[in-house]
Amino acid sequence: MGSGHPSGNFLFLPGSRRGIQAVGDLRGWVSTAQIKNFDDPEKTTNPGVKKVIRFYDEKNIMRGDVIVFEEETFSGGQPVKAFHPMLSHISKTYPGHFKREEILIPVIQSGRLVYPLPALKEIQEKTLQSLSYLRPEHKRLQNPHIYHVSLGEKLFQKKQELIKAAAQ
Repeated sequence: MGSGHPSGNFLFLPGSRRGIQAVGDLRGWVSTAQIKNFDDPEKTTNPGVKKVIRFYDEKNIMRGDVIVFEEETFSGGQPVKAFHPMLSHISKTYPGHFKREEILIPVIQSGRLVYPLPALKEIQEKTLQSLSYLRPEHKRLQNPHIYHVSLGEKLFQKKQELIKAAAQ
């Protein structure tokens, strides 16, 4: 997810730590917003088809990622409100002047390869370049800071709505 290059899709079967490689466009299987609601909030899934937007500050340093619904668009200059995935009282707003980048790239659509697969050397270079945009405190091995991945406002509201409906 972080390098901007595809790394493959895997399906993990219940009760198994082994994944099977998925071929095709899994997004086509999603018809309505659904969640799997668990007693542990960390395991509750996020509903719908999503995309991830990465935000960079004025110094081109990664400040955080926001997961939003695929159809959402944000015009340049528009601030984006983001919510902690589990704690509704924690939110932040990414300023409108922050650079944005969609980091998920479609690779296969309708069973067809739609993204030319890069050479290994290209993937390595892109990964190293991406790592240079992270702050040192995120990269250190001892007590690293957590890189923030938040939910967009619409996704957060829909998730809360579905959790409340499942509890009734």
